[in-house]
Amino acid sequence: MLGGIFFGLRHWIEEQGFYVREGVARHHETSMSIVKEHPIAATLGSAEGIDHRTGIELGVGFFKSSRGLICLWEQMGDFSMNYFPDQFQPHLYAYLQVEFILHLGQKGSQIVISKQE
Repeated sequence: MLGGIFFGLRHWIEEQGFYVREGVARHHETSMSIVKEHPIAATLGSAEGIDHRTGIELGVGFFKSSRGLICLWEQMGDFSMNYFPDQFQPHLYAYLQVEFILHLGQKGSQIVISKQE
């Protein structure tokens, strides 16, 4: 069982488009037998037998949003890799995440900050 927390920065290449990101990855890795015996402690990362690992994360991705008359459509994709320079195996993890989101009944909102003089 693997749980992860990721902290980092996202650098946009376009306003709504591609980005690169880097950060710190924190994993909690444990066997399913520990999760079955102590489900709450394992979920919180405090059960005995959990390997706590910290490493680096690099990723690339895209985000696109389209507004319609009665909906908001979003598409997102992200490919990232985590490297952990410790004694545990594996040292390298790769992730692919793809999302398609349709918000019905919403035009979508836009925050506009203006300066009045």
